[in-house]
Order: sequence, then C-alpha cells, then structure tokens
Amino acid sequence: PQALIYPLAVAAHERGLVNAALPLTQRRLQAERLLSQLRAASDLLVEQALLVADELVRVAILWAEQWRDALQEAYHTYFGDAHDAELMLAILEPMHAQLEQGPATESEAAFLAAYGPTLRAAREHTQTYLATGKEGELRDAWERYYLALRLLGKELPDVKAIDLHHASPRLLAARDLELAVPGTYKADCPVVSIARFEPVLTVMEAKTRPRRLEILGSDGHTHTF
Repeated sequence: PQALIYPLAVAAHERGLVNAALPLTQRRLQAERLLSQLRAASDLLVEQALLVADELVRVAILWAEQWRDALQEAYHTYFGDAHDAELMLAILEPMHAQLEQGPATESEAAFLAAYGPTLRAAREHTQTYLATGKEGELRDAWERYYLALRLLGKELPDVKAIDLHHASPRLLAARDLELAVPGTYKADCPVVSIARFEPVLTVMEAKTRPRRLEILGSDGHTHTF
C-alpha cells in the first residue's frame, strides 16, 4: 500500500474546479474507489495519508493566496477583452463557498476576520446583479474585490515563513505515523516512516512561492522537500 498511497491520496483531494457543476473529477472518483479497497488492508494508513495530503495542500496555498489568484483571474476575465461576467462569477463562487464553510485553522480565521466583511459585501452585489441584471452592481462588487486584491498584493510578499501551529495544527500534531516519508519507499527495504513534521515551513523566494518542508523520519534523518 505504501507505494500507491500518496498518489491516490492526492488524487482523492482533487476537485472539479474547471466546472463548478462537476465537483468530482473522474480521477478523484477512481482514487476514492481504490482507497476504499486499501482500507481493508490498512485503514489507519489510508487515514494518515488523507490527513497528510489534505494538510499539505492547505499549507501549500493559504486562503490569502487562493483569493489573490482567484481575484486576479476573475479581474482579467471580466475586464479583459472577453468581458465575461458569467465566467468571472463562476471563478469566484467556489471561493465564497469556502468562506461560508468556515475556517479550520487560526490562519484561516485571521483571513476571514480581515477580509470576510469586504468579500461578503462584494458578493451581495454580485447576488443582486444575478437577480436584477444591473451591471452597476458588478462595478460596486469590484470596488470591494479590488480593495481586497490590492491589500493581499501588499501583504503576501511579507510572509516568509508558515507556522504549522497557526496554519495546520493537525499536521503539527501528526507523530510516529505508519505512513512513509514521501519518496523514500523501496520494496524489500524497511519503511522510513514519518516521525514528525518540523513546525515551520519556509516560503522560498520565487514567483510561485514554494514551501520548504522538513520531515523527521524514523531513520533519525531530516528529509527536506
């Protein structure tokens, strides 16, 4: 199971973001079927893999980064040559749905406190537009969306590190797992399992802002990703 578990767990996390009406991709459905079969052999391993995959995705792109990217895409979709209001709203709707589900970490709660009122006010205007067709409602919405986008553009470059205590307490609490350190599994060799995750991720200086993650393995070595 160790050889299959990571790609299946990551695939199971996928969502149909291209079309909001298709919440499950075929790849995700297939992954979930295979994971169900693997549970019969090792339910704990599957649960650990899903937890790690979900939380690594959480810290790989924070709510602030997700909103910045979505707002940039929505802005160019609406104010560009296409001037596509329907697609612009479709881009932003999953983000608003995420906010309505509520925060799961201190980091997400802080984002909601700082940006939630502005983003919800913007959504009220988009909802009014959908009900009335008045284009002015979208202009009013974008006054608020653009304010959030501008503030995020100033805030994010200052984030140099991510503390798991705030961004992913579940990952911080994950200790002495059965799950192998990613990339270490070899058939017929002892499994190097995850002992713990280092509490701080470094945000690297690059356009995509990748993270540097360190995992202490059961072999006593620190594995860097």
